[in-house]
Amino acid sequence: MWGVRFLSPYSALRLGILNLFGIRRSLNVRVAGVKLAIRSGSTDFEVAVSSLGMGEYDGLPVSSADVIIDAGANIGTSAVAFSRLFPTAKIICIEPECDNAHLLRQNTRALENVVVVEAALTLLAVYLIEERVRGYLRLQRVHTQRV
Repeated sequence: MWGVRFLSPYSALRLGILNLFGIRRSLNVRVAGVKLAIRSGSTDFEVAVSSLGMGEYDGLPVSSADVIIDAGANIGTSAVAFSRLFPTAKIICIEPECDNAHLLRQNTRALENVVVVEAALTLLAVYLIEERVRGYLRLQRVHTQRV
């Protein structure tokens, strides 16, 4: 089913039962060869299958990118797909919801070109600089201007 593999024989059954009863739990699945942390009782699994398993971004009319901003990055499945399609691009993931941001960090921690910003977009333009500190990217606010 679209490159989806559960990490244990009972994971699919467990996900189905948890979803049936609306119980929210963390699970690990493998979609298109990528191990992901998802939650039952949410749309995480469907989004992961759409982003990775069904190749949602495979037909993008762009052959290269330097920077990709994933606003509303959810749990990071799009960032993983973008990282595969554009391995040299810097991907900035913006996600305001703390539970989503936690899974976003977990699902993208092995991707060196992904930066997670736990924030929401506003009507302010924020100018950022990056700095590499001990192998990690750190974004700093340099100037903020109302637009």
